[in-house]
Amino acid sequence: MSANPSPLSSCSRIDCLGSQISGSQECLEHASEEDFEAYVASVKYGDRITLRQTEVHARRLQLILHAMRNPAGEIEIGSASFQGSTFSGEIKFSGAIFRDNVSFARVRFNHTVAFDTCKFEGLTTFSDCTFAKTPRFTGATFRQYTFFKGARFAEGASFTETSLLRKASFSDSQFSGNARFTDSVFRQRVKFKRARFEDATFTRLRAEDGATFHEAQFSGNVQMDGARVTGTLVLTEVKFESWAKIGPLACTYELDATNSVWDGRAEISAAAMGLNLTGARFEKSADLSVVHARITLANTHFGAPSTVTGVRRLKYSTGQGNTAIFVSSQLPGVYERRQPYVTTLSGTDLTGLTLANLDLSRCKFIDSHNLDKVRLEGRVQFSTSPKGIHFSARKPLPIWWSKRRVLMEERHWRRAHGWRNSWPWDGNTRYRNTPSPESMSHIYRSLRRAHEGSKNEPGAADFYYGEMEMRRHSRSIPFAERAIVAAYWAVCGYGLRASRAIVNLAAVTSVIAFALSRYGFTGYTCSFSQALRFLLESTVALKSNHDISEHLSTCGAFLRILSRVLLPALFGLSLLAVRNRVKR
Repeated sequence: MSANPSPLSSCSRIDCLGSQISGSQECLEHASEEDFEAYVASVKYGDRITLRQTEVHARRLQLILHAMRNPAGEIEIGSASFQGSTFSGEIKFSGAIFRDNVSFARVRFNHTVAFDTCKFEGLTTFSDCTFAKTPRFTGATFRQYTFFKGARFAEGASFTETSLLRKASFSDSQFSGNARFTDSVFRQRVKFKRARFEDATFTRLRAEDGATFHEAQFSGNVQMDGARVTGTLVLTEVKFESWAKIGPLACTYELDATNSVWDGRAEISAAAMGLNLTGARFEKSADLSVVHARITLANTHFGAPSTVTGVRRLKYSTGQGNTAIFVSSQLPGVYERRQPYVTTLSGTDLTGLTLANLDLSRCKFIDSHNLDKVRLEGRVQFSTSPKGIHFSARKPLPIWWSKRRVLMEERHWRRAHGWRNSWPWDGNTRYRNTPSPESMSHIYRSLRRAHEGSKNEPGAADFYYGEMEMRRHSRSIPFAERAIVAAYWAVCGYGLRASRAIVNLAAVTSVIAFALSRYGFTGYTCSFSQALRFLLESTVALKSNHDISEHLSTCGAFLRILSRVLLPALFGLSLLAVRNRVKR
């Protein structure tokens, strides 16, 4: 039953569009006291209220709400339409139950309004509503679709412990002051597209179907610590003009901050499947702590020294003075990786950036800038080459591979040049074109310098090896230089494979000693052991009591000269390889 004759009847005043109240030809603002008292006497709990395009004074509203209390003492309203009305005075809907659809579209509240612990059981809209003071929705429950699109909050808003059980939209809304969504729960997707905030607090927010802040703007500080997002947290093209603390938070899929702008200091702490910072700009320092995530840093700008750190757990406040921990087991079976990994650094200037405790085995370094100025700290993993004997589809003989750290670009290049079976591939990484040896040589050189800059000489060895490997295969380098590099590789592995140098030293010594024993002497029979002893003594310039040099033939003299050149060189390369592996 309705307390109004017709929801479309307008006030009899010519200049007033307000809806009539029951028993009167005028709206709530213009109705006489007698008509108003008759109206109040006619309403009961569960009735529909239609007070559109009129001025609603707090005193009259409270009398109406008092008349709509059910036997349990609760304010119970059916459907309600307040479209275009203006509320004056301190308005209190606290504890009210709205059984049907409610519309506060284009309403203006000139004073404070309280919807604490209200229950909205139908579709609810506050679209284009204006709140001159701070509205309170503390503990309120919205069971159907809820709209605050285009709403204006002049002095902030309080949505503390609010529950929204269906989709909610705050798109194009403006919050001047502090917008508090502490401990709020969104059971379905919530949208803050193009919303404007000053200070905002989303502490311990729960969004169980994702949250979207696309093109939102925060002119003040923003906090989102202890939040849990099931699905994707979208911060694409968001602008943070001041300090922003995003996290610690848990996100079951991805935190997407593509093309976001961070003018102030940024702190991001997330346990997530992915962290996408493609095209993001950090004008001041950024501190990123990540659990498990796949990190994308393509065309990301860091305007000040920043860090990206992989961590095992994140701590946050529960609100009762205690701390809790985000770990993978708390989120529904989405994490299998133990260490966060970076997928790409393409287009990013790495000057002043520190990467710590991250997996770089699947990272694309191609087209990154100032890679030699990046700092690598903690446990940083790279991809590794195969180990042992492997065959190539393009080479007749097998090759023995020693395990070393390699780039994902080299892995792709090797597979494209006949080593598909021995170089496994991560199918998630894609290249438009096979990287060239020249570009990979530059990347290896930069990573080597980065390690040397951190005084990590042994760690730089593998990248020096990779640099030389790419130079050996580069067609832009003259053939003579490539031949020298190839000989350097074959003899001692670019001064890094001591075992290869020692084997070559032993082989060359044995071959020369054998040749010397067969063809090196005239009129004297020399055994292999005698020739070997003579050879070693000649090489180190020791004089023997049994000098047999007078029996040397012309061939033997040349062999001795050859040994004095080759053997010290090979011995020196063996010592160099050992030193390069152990020096600090």
